[in-house]
Amino acid sequence: MSEHDQDWGDAVQVDQPTVLLVSGETDEVAAEIGQAGFLVSAVAAVPDEAEVMAANILVVTTGVVGAETLISKAINTAYGPQVIVAVGAHESDESFDWVAAGAHGVVRSPLRSVALLPLIRRFVAQWYRARQLTLRECIAEQVMDLAIGTDQEDCLVYVNAGALQVLGKERAEVLGVPIGTLLTPVGQGAVDGVEEFRVEPDGEDPRWIRGGWRMVRDPANRPLLRLLVAQDITRERQLRRDLVRSGALAELGMMAAEVAHEVNNPATYLMTNLSMLRDDLTAGSLDPNQAMEMIEECLDGVARITDIVRRMRSLATSSAEEGTDALVDLGMVVRDVCRIAGLRVKYKAELHIFDAEGVSVRASPKRIGQVVLNLVINASDALTGQIEPLPRIDVTVSRNEEWACIDVRDNGPGIAEKVAARMFDAFYTSKSSEGGTGLGLAVSRTIADEHGGALILMPHEERGAWFRLRLPVLKV
Repeated sequence: MSEHDQDWGDAVQVDQPTVLLVSGETDEVAAEIGQAGFLVSAVAAVPDEAEVMAANILVVTTGVVGAETLISKAINTAYGPQVIVAVGAHESDESFDWVAAGAHGVVRSPLRSVALLPLIRRFVAQWYRARQLTLRECIAEQVMDLAIGTDQEDCLVYVNAGALQVLGKERAEVLGVPIGTLLTPVGQGAVDGVEEFRVEPDGEDPRWIRGGWRMVRDPANRPLLRLLVAQDITRERQLRRDLVRSGALAELGMMAAEVAHEVNNPATYLMTNLSMLRDDLTAGSLDPNQAMEMIEECLDGVARITDIVRRMRSLATSSAEEGTDALVDLGMVVRDVCRIAGLRVKYKAELHIFDAEGVSVRASPKRIGQVVLNLVINASDALTGQIEPLPRIDVTVSRNEEWACIDVRDNGPGIAEKVAARMFDAFYTSKSSEGGTGLGLAVSRTIADEHGGALILMPHEERGAWFRLRLPVLKV
C-alpha cells in the first residue's frame, strides 16, 4: 500500500448515492429500485447506526419495530441520509407529522417503487449537486493558490484558506472588507490578464502575489462574483532580486580593469602635483600662480574619480529593492549609463547616442540602466578586434503611442541562430572563456518583464545585432 493509499484509511469511495430500504416488504421493491439503476440494500429490521449513516437515502416504513426512533434520529443527525417515511395508507395525520418533523419525503403504504422512484431520483440529483459543491469547496480550501471573490462593490465575499494564510487574517476579519485595503497593485498593471499585488500582513514582512481576475457566473450566465486566482510569488521575487543584483555585480566586475585605469590616471597626476607642491613648499620656492594651476588640476582629478565612483555605486547598490514606479527620463538614464560603459567601449568602438526629448516612463532607473549597460557592453565585446567596417554602437531612445523604446545596435558579426535560440536562458553564455556569467541577458529580460515591457532581438537585414528594450509609455 502506498503512502497516499494509507490516507484513505477504511473509507470507501462512493461514486453514486446508496439507498437503504427498511421494511417488511423489501424484496420486490428493492429489486425494482435496483433495476432503475440505483445502489440499494434492503433489511426487514432496524439496522445499526453505522449502516444507516453509510446510506444517502433511507426509506423506512412505520410498521417496522423501532422505526419511529430510527426516523427521528436520522432526521436530526448532521450529515445524515435523506429520509423517506412510508406510512399507513389511511394515516394522513401521521404524514403531516413526519413532514413537520423534517422528513424529506412521505409515501403511503403499501410500499411501491412507482411512488418511491420519483423521490429517489430527485434526492439523487440533489446528492450529486451537493457533492459537486462540497468537492469544489474542499478543493478550493486545500490548494495552495489564493482564491479571493468580490462583489459589485469590490468587497470580499469569498476567501479560501490559501488566501487567508498569505493575508495573515481570519475569515471573519476580511469578509465584507474592500479589496483595496488588503491588496496593493504593483508594476504596470495587468499584462495579458495577469498582475501583481503587494500584501502587508500585520507584523510580518510584505509578500507578493501574482494572478488574474475572472467573472464567475451561474448556469443562467448571471454574474455571481469576480474571482482573483493568484499564487504567492514572494520567494520567486526574492530569488529574482538576488539574480538581478548578481547580474549587476557581474557586469561591474567585468569592467574592473577599465575602472581601475580610469581612476588611476587622475590619481597619478594628483600624486605628482601634490609631490611637486610639497617639494616647492619645502624649498621655499612656491610660485602662487603655478601652485593655483596645479591645485585646479588636482580638483579636476578628484571630481573625475568621484564621478566614476558615484556612477559605479549607482549600479552596484541593491537596485532590486527599488520600486518600478518612479518617473524616469529615459534619455538621462541612457546618457548616464553610456558614460560608464564608455570606460570599456572607447577602446573598441565609437559610441553614439540619439535620444528624443521628453521620453518618460514609470520605472526603476537603476534597473533600466542595468539593462542598457549590459546591452552596450555585449555589443562592445562583439566588436573586439574588428577593423572593417569601423566598429560602431548606436543607442537610440524613441517612443510611439504605446511604447518607449531603447535600441542598441552594433555593426559587428551579429548573433548566430543557434546562440539566439538560447541567449535569454540563465547561465547560458557564448563568452565563457572571457569570464561571461550567462546572467546578463536573462536578468535584462526579467527586468523588462517586471516593468510590463519586453527585451527583443530585432530581425533585420543589415550587419550586426539589434536589441530593443520596450517599455509602456507614461499616459498623460
